Amino acid sequence: MGDFWHDFWVRFGVTILITPIAVSFWKACEAAWHRWYNYRLRKIAARHALAHGIKQVVLTISIGDDIEESVRNFLQERRWLGGGTDIPILKVHQPEALSDSDGHWYYFLDKVKDEIRKIRSEGFTRVHVFARVPVPMAILVGATLTNGPAAFLYHFNAGRYLPVGQITFETVKL
Repeated sequence: MGDFWHDFWVRFGVTILITPIAVSFWKACEAAWHRWYNYRLRKIAARHALAHGIKQVVLTISIGDDIEESVRNFLQERRWLGGGTDIPILKVHQPEALSDSDGHWYYFLDKVKDEIRKIRSEGFTRVHVFARVPVPMAILVGATLTNGPAAFLYHFNAGRYLPVGQITFETVKL
């Protein structure tokens, strides 16, 4: 029985010593990845802004079916992809449907808010929003976008996307 307690305390002590090192290493790797990703996003956005005169980004939001491929096809038709001046595409996708729990809905909305914060921090002036979400979630996302850069909304109809509206401060001002 004495060996058990000795082994237990040794393993417990090693765990206490190793955990902060492992967590610090993980956080350092995570911070380096975020810096690289933001650098890459800024670089793509700068090339697109240079070619088109405005700093804009595409945000795809989907639940269930992933819409990224159809959005890419739409952007290629508009010549926003290809030729080295690709517009940056940010994606929030959840493969399973939202449950009855409001926590599930807010978790998805938090992922959307994280992308919107990234858009604001990078200084984009225009966001093109493509969404396939339930109507209540679309309203929550729209409310989140009201205090950000100009957001242009697109609706999928008859096999293609149509621009349907714009969310800016003036849109919601009474």
